[in-house]
Amino acid sequence: MKAILSSETMDIPEGVKIKVHAKVIEVQGPRGTLVRDFKHLNLDFQLIKDEETGNRKLKVDSWFGTSKISASIRTVRVCSFPHQRIHHQCQQSH
Repeated sequence: MKAILSSETMDIPEGVKIKVHAKVIEVQGPRGTLVRDFKHLNLDFQLIKDEETGNRKLKVDSWFGTSKISASIRTVRVCSFPHQRIHHQCQQSH
């Protein structure tokens, strides 16, 4: 059965800038810049500001998605990408 709306939000800490343009997310932080393209997924990305606390958040929505599409919200490919970029040191191999 399709869910009408599946949604996840993620807090953005101070000192980190996130840009969202046409399903391309760019994360700039103290460790550098990373860009990732999510055009292959049927998801909506929004930068919102919490009115009560004033914190910025990244909201990911999936409208009328199957369970596979809704599960992609919670995978490493979507919500964990900015989280890893913000909180953990990324390692590169050559």
